Amino acid sequence: MIPSNPTYLVLSILMGVFIVADIAPPSNICMLIDTIVGKAVVIMISLSLFSIDMLMGIVGIIAAYILIMRCSKKEEIRTFSPSEVKKSKQLSVMNQFPQTIEEEIIGKMIPRTNPDLQAPDYKPTLQNLHNASKL
Repeated sequence: MIPSNPTYLVLSILMGVFIVADIAPPSNICMLIDTIVGKAVVIMISLSLFSIDMLMGIVGIIAAYILIMRCSKKEEIRTFSPSEVKKSKQLSVMNQFPQTIEEEIIGKMIPRTNPDLQAPDYKPTLQNLHNASKL
């Protein structure tokens, strides 16, 4: 089951390291792989490894699957996380509305303050304090 050519063995070991280690592929490569054509090319290359050796084919399919999964995670995060500038632009567009009737009426109202305040006709009285001290 071990590849006969040492180059194939090194390639199998490198793919195994890629599978085990959490190595993030570059974003430029992920942009290419995260398309339908890119995924098809990766799958075709991994299937073509079966013609070289059975071990390389198995490791290649697993490595291709992991490569596609790691690249699709980056695309999801980039697609569904808008920047703060984009969010504020969308919110400012949604908050543009005309002045309501209620705001117009309240703006036209005269303030309800009466400057002619008179002294009250009553005198406040205290109840029994029950030996409490005044503050």
